[in-house]
Amino acid sequence: MPDILGMYAQSQPDKPGVIDDKPDGTVVTWTYAESTRQANRIGNLLLSLGVSRTRRSCGCGPNSPEVVAIMSAARKIGAIAVPLNYG
Repeated sequence: MPDILGMYAQSQPDKPGVIDDKPDGTVVTWTYAESTRQANRIGNLLLSLGVSRTRRSCGCGPNSPEVVAIMSAARKIGAIAVPLNYG
C-alpha cells in the first residue's frame, strides 16, 4: 500500500494534516510533516515490540492526533490496525 501520508509530507510538509479541536477549546494541529514524523516514531516502536506485517495491533483511547499516528504507523509497517474506542 502506498504511503499516502508520506507523499503529502513531501509535497506539502507545512499544510495541516491533523486538526483536533478539544472540548476545552484548545486546538491541536499537526502538519503533514509532523504527522509523518510521529507515525515513523511509533512505527519503529511497534516494530521493536514485535508487531510485524499482517499482524493485528489494537489501540485503545480517545479520539486524538495520537490515534491517527498509530493508525498511520501500522499502515506504514504493513500491520493491521484495530482501533478500539474506550467509550
